[in-house]
Amino acid sequence: MIVFIGIAGGCGAVARYWLDTGIKKAICSPNPFSTAVINVLGSFILGLIVAAELDPMWSAVLGLGLCGGFTTFSTASVEVGNLLLAKRLIYGLIYGGAMCVLCALAAGLGIVLVSG
Repeated sequence: MIVFIGIAGGCGAVARYWLDTGIKKAICSPNPFSTAVINVLGSFILGLIVAAELDPMWSAVLGLGLCGGFTTFSTASVEVGNLLLAKRLIYGLIYGGAMCVLCALAAGLGIVLVSG
């Protein structure tokens, strides 16, 4: 099972890289928008997985591995810290707070959609 979680985590990380690169090319902005999009999407997918009540092995592979490799809350934390260090206090606080709220809402939406 650990091998499958590792493979899924690698796939999630590659998917994150592709999406991050695509978003940054599309919007040409120095703001950390792509990380927020990735984390909200990953939270939504995790909500779907949790609510689907899959076999525990598949839940671990998809939830811990795939979604864990795809989402990047550590990068988001660094981005918030960099915004605060750059004296962009309000933007940093709004960005960090909004991402947390949106991720929780996205996970909840995924759960509701599957649970009906």
